[in-house]
Amino acid sequence: MKAIVIDGYGGVDQLQLRELPAPRPQADEVLVRVRAAGVNPVDWKIRQGQLRFILRPKVPFVPGGDIAGEVVSTGPEATEFKTGDPVVGFVEFKRGGGYAEMAVAKKTAIALKSPSLSFIEAAALPIAGCTAVQALRDLGKLSKGTNALILGRAGGVGHFAVQIAKALGAKTSATCGPSNIEFVQSLGADPVID
Repeated sequence: MKAIVIDGYGGVDQLQLRELPAPRPQADEVLVRVRAAGVNPVDWKIRQGQLRFILRPKVPFVPGGDIAGEVVSTGPEATEFKTGDPVVGFVEFKRGGGYAEMAVAKKTAIALKSPSLSFIEAAALPIAGCTAVQALRDLGKLSKGTNALILGRAGGVGHFAVQIAKALGAKTSATCGPSNIEFVQSLGADPVID
């Protein structure tokens, strides 16, 4: 399979297209034919070595955490997914693998893709969307009648955060730059602050 790999820390020149053996799913994993992969700050931070004190990937390392594609095969404990199922999810950061034709993900880290989303749209969801949910619902305990101020509302996590806060019943205020005010208003922020 073709994959983008890095052999060491550095700039974009470290990204190389190479042939690698396809990964094999473990008992609780799913092998996915990747149709689209998301790009997140964590991906370039790993490449640059900014996370080397907490994450030391084995090289060659295939970056990319967010994936969307179709199930190719499953481990024996991942029977809830069938070959051909359209899915979206994320791979383990230590293992990497999203920037390849095939990637493996834990069955608990993927879900069926909504038919209303393209693979490209779906690949933008996992890390940023989960970050917003965890911050607002799980850590922030946001609920009906509470207030939320979302800073950087037009960014990757921010644009999910406003929608999630509204869905949880919170009054949602948001900040963004002048060129994004209309976009942020369209997603439901109560007041939008330039």
